[in-house]
Amino acid sequence: MFRKYAIIGLLGLTIALYGIFSAIYLDNIFWYSYFAIGATIFLSYVTYHITNKSLIKKFEKDKFDVIKKYFYYVVIGISIEVIFNYFLDLWSYPKYSLYDNIVNVFIIGYPFALFLLYESFLIINKKFNFVSSIIIGTILNTFLNELPNTFVHEWVYNIPNLNLEILNINIFVFF
Repeated sequence: MFRKYAIIGLLGLTIALYGIFSAIYLDNIFWYSYFAIGATIFLSYVTYHITNKSLIKKFEKDKFDVIKKYFYYVVIGISIEVIFNYFLDLWSYPKYSLYDNIVNVFIIGYPFALFLLYESFLIINKKFNFVSSIIIGTILNTFLNELPNTFVHEWVYNIPNLNLEILNINIFVFF
């Protein structure tokens, strides 16, 4: 069992690193799909060994619950996009077609980003208290999710009257 999950974990890490590499060196506008899926798989492997709450363990126990959570995350993603992208126009995906948007934002992007946040929180929360874990996790995940995008601009922020940035990442994104 350990060997099977070690291979899955290594595969996840490879996919995540390819996503980052492809953003920086290949100008791949779909880099985030690779990164989010790969990082989720890799961190789930890591949390599998340090907690009883990893996505792998949940999937072993109740596949339906994980699938239900996936669809719940799709709904959250659609809600976020409708409010903040379509109504408030705070960001856009300038290089995406409608199909690209559906697949890479709604079907892959938000669900796997939220699974990734969950897995990273479990790891961080193992060493820090809840509030510290939220703060550290927010900062760490913002950098991991946003820095590669500064090379390829898969999504672009349109945040009015706020030009303060950290490493080319608008400060608004940290909140």
